[in-house]
Amino acid sequence: MTLTALFNQFMIFSFLGWIYETIYTTVTSKHWQNRGFLFGPICPIYGLGVIGANMIFEVLLPNRLGIVNPPWWKVFLICAVGSAILEYSISWLLETCFHAMWWDYSNVPLNIKGRICLPATCGFGLAGIVFVKWIFPFIDANIPYLPTLASQFVALLFAMLLGADIAVTVASLSTLISRLTAMQESFDIRMSNSVERIQNAPDEFRERLASLSLPQKHQLISISKFRNVKYTSVATSLKESLIAFKDKAMDAAEAIAERASAVRNKEEDSNES
Repeated sequence: MTLTALFNQFMIFSFLGWIYETIYTTVTSKHWQNRGFLFGPICPIYGLGVIGANMIFEVLLPNRLGIVNPPWWKVFLICAVGSAILEYSISWLLETCFHAMWWDYSNVPLNIKGRICLPATCGFGLAGIVFVKWIFPFIDANIPYLPTLASQFVALLFAMLLGADIAVTVASLSTLISRLTAMQESFDIRMSNSVERIQNAPDEFRERLASLSLPQKHQLISISKFRNVKYTSVATSLKESLIAFKDKAMDAAEAIAERASAVRNKEEDSNES
């Protein structure tokens, strides 16, 4: 398989991983969540995991070690350990760069620093069995590869979109962190001054929330935990306010839809009579 085909598969499985993450978190939290580090609809860690498994089981083991069709327990162990290494490394890297965690297993049993946990690792190991034993063979047997020129064009388009997304995400995160730090410092000053100034804080708080850009609001919601004490409290408050605002907007939209449906039904009944 060429590097172009691998990159295209990486983007496709990153998108499918985003769909899974978004559906899972939306169902469990009972409100819409656009999951992922990036602003666009992809979760690169899933793409990396799938491509890594593909390279290990379809290239490295058969060609270098002569192992073809390994037993399911070996697939499980390799995928589980590999996913744990990948997930821990990415979590550590993001936390080191941005002082934030995009996923947090602190409340899950048998976790390591909230970055990985045994239940999730076992889940990824089982998913690896499904991919290696069924999905990869199905793709090889039934899905034809694009012609070279078409594959390169698609890869170029994917690369441009991914590059733009990374640039927007990093820029919005840097700005968001700076603004959170400034807001926390402003709040601390108010706390040390007087009750009268503290009472005016909610209005300014709402103004700051409204002034955040769409990518910044996305990052604020998708981040599970902030590690930097300089802005942890204000970031958590902003996130809770943003989620509450979205929930109220959804409730209002549902109420409007119900009223519109009731009006239509009433008009239909009057027309029939």
